[in-house]
Amino acid sequence: PAWIGVLVLGLGALSAVGGVVYALFQHELKRLLALHSIENVGIIVLGLGACLLLRSRGAEEWSAFALAAALLHTLNHAVFKALLFLGAGAFERAVGSLELDGLGGLLRRMPWTGGAFLVGAMAIAGLPPLNGFASEWLTLQALLHVPAYGGVGVGAAGAIALAALASTAALAVLCFVKVVGLVLLGRPRRHQVESAQETPAAMRAGVVALAAACVVLGVAPGLLFGSLVGLATW
Repeated sequence: PAWIGVLVLGLGALSAVGGVVYALFQHELKRLLALHSIENVGIIVLGLGACLLLRSRGAEEWSAFALAAALLHTLNHAVFKALLFLGAGAFERAVGSLELDGLGGLLRRMPWTGGAFLVGAMAIAGLPPLNGFASEWLTLQALLHVPAYGGVGVGAAGAIALAALASTAALAVLCFVKVVGLVLLGRPRRHQVESAQETPAAMRAGVVALAAACVVLGVAPGLLFGSLVGLATW
């Protein structure tokens, strides 16, 4: 029934907006990234809510589209969040702390890890042409079709979900502009940062491979999206 879809949309909006708002006030990098997991799970749940609502209204093609958008964002989140946590771990190994106010200048000291972390930050912030943008854009397209297939109540739920997704995207950009500025750019704010060394080749390879995946899945989401739509048996 449609009310289940509305409930799922509401839970997704609460998780997305709540997660990113809490993340904005964090000063420790891994805790901030963990709260962004709450945000991204909310985005995935918004796609699932759109799928349920559209299916209840007989819009089976757009329902499959919404499901595929949710699944693609699940995969994309796994890629860029793994990248960000591995990068954070490398920074902690080199510096000994992840307090944002005590970092700075790591892009110069650790160019490979810092560059890959920058790609992950852009991806989670939903900036084109990276994978976070691709799946958030597809989720947005699915939510735009919710009001077209329902009455006033369903239309209002779709509009609120759209507003939640837009607000989440804007706040995520704000949050990761802060993160990039405090972690990667500027002058080192601790002696340990001034002496930080790039990680071994094997550790660099992991983050660089994930950064490349963020680019490929963003530039060519169709490599997977058609197959994900096909998972909708209806």
